[in-house]
Parts: sequence; C-alpha cells; structure tokens
Amino acid sequence: MRTQSRVELSVDTLYRLLKQENLGDPHPLFTGGERYYSPRFKQESDAQFHRELDRAGLSTPQGVAEDFLDLLAVIQRGAVEYYGWLQDTEGPYSVLVAASGRSAALAQRVDEVVTFEWIDASRALEAFVFRLPNVAAARGEAISVRSADYGKPVRRDVGGFSMSDPHYATPQEARRLAALMKAPRVGGGKLYTAKRDHRGKRTRAKDWISFIDLADGRWALYTTEGRGEKSINAVPGTPQLIARRLSELHASIG
Repeated sequence: MRTQSRVELSVDTLYRLLKQENLGDPHPLFTGGERYYSPRFKQESDAQFHRELDRAGLSTPQGVAEDFLDLLAVIQRGAVEYYGWLQDTEGPYSVLVAASGRSAALAQRVDEVVTFEWIDASRALEAFVFRLPNVAAARGEAISVRSADYGKPVRRDVGGFSMSDPHYATPQEARRLAALMKAPRVGGGKLYTAKRDHRGKRTRAKDWISFIDLADGRWALYTTEGRGEKSINAVPGTPQLIARRLSELHASIG
C-alpha cells in the first residue's frame, strides 16, 4: 500500500533518513551546506527525527514505511530527472521530478521543508512543468540573436536572478533582447535535466533552459548552436515549448 498522497519532511530529517537507509548523497536540490549534528545533542536530535517521522505517518513496527523508502529511491536514483530552481511572487522554491521504469515521484522544496508525492510516470515531464509559477506565456515575436552580436556579457543581479547585459547591441534583435532582459520581473527560474545509466552514473545535459516572468507574461530563454555559431533565443514561454525544449535537452545527453 502506498503512503498518504503527500509527505512533508524537514531537510534535516531527510538528510538523516538518506544516510540511515544508505540512499546516497542528497540530490543537488537538497544541498546547501553540510549538516553537522553534535554528539552532545544526539538524544534530542534522535527524538526530533522520530517525532517527525511519526507526524508524517512514516513510522511502522518494522521501521520507516517501505513505500516511502521506495519513493526516496526513485528520487535519489531515477533514470530520468527534471529539476529546477524557481521563484514566484511569494519567494524561491525548487522542484525535482524523477522517474525509473513505471515509477515516478516529485519533490518540492520551500525553505527547509520538502514535500514528496508519487506521480504518473507517463506524465512526469508534464507534472514538472505544471509546478512552474502560474504565469501565462508572453505575447510577442520570438527573438534570436547571435552571441557575437549580443556582445560580451556583464553579470548583474535582478530580483535574485543573475542575467547578462550586452556590452554592445547594435542589431535590432539584440536591442530587443537587451530590453527584455532589463524589464522588471515577477519571477523566473532555471531548468535542468539529467539521466542515469544502468550502472548508476548520472549525467546532466550540457545546456539548460531559463525563463523570466514579466508583468505581461513568461519568456523562455535558451541557446542553440548551428554552423559553428551559438545563438541566444527568447520565445513566449508556453508550457508546450518548455516541455519540448526539456525533452530535446534530455535526448541530447550521451
């Protein structure tokens, strides 16, 4: 029998559970500094660990609920991964969808709390895209600019996201892209995909897709390469476009 539809755990408890059950190092989504537990407070820490498992409905006479350990194994060792660091009007959060065979699971982290749930493996990518901030795609013509035309990037921080300004941008498309990158944002994110082979070796796609949410909608940003030239693309960020691009990135992993 599967565990309740959703399970919430603190990152601290998750770290301890992964170590206790030999499920490997935490996924990058859960990292953010080494967790150290002083031996002086071991008894108190153990009690808190077990209280949290009890509250989550994960404690059984045999130990931690087997179904939840199966879910964690998919999260930690999935053959297919889609994940990203996101931000909406309420703040930052991150999402991971992992699939292995006919099983798939989703983890969403907000601050120091992670929510886990099983999902339909046949709709794993759709489930991931559904967790992006609820912002409609922008309206406008797609922009494609050769990297050489956009110029040497200068890093800047806007709303918690590092973006680039053009050093020079004389072509019209480059000016449009520059104006888009400078526009005030209500959110955004950076999305990745990875896979594991039968030996458990994990490989992330070389590229990724970013998106920025403006007052008038979402733009997706990604690079492409052709004829030896790299281009920067900005297109209205529909769910279908983002899913297609992530699927292409996943297929590109050797």
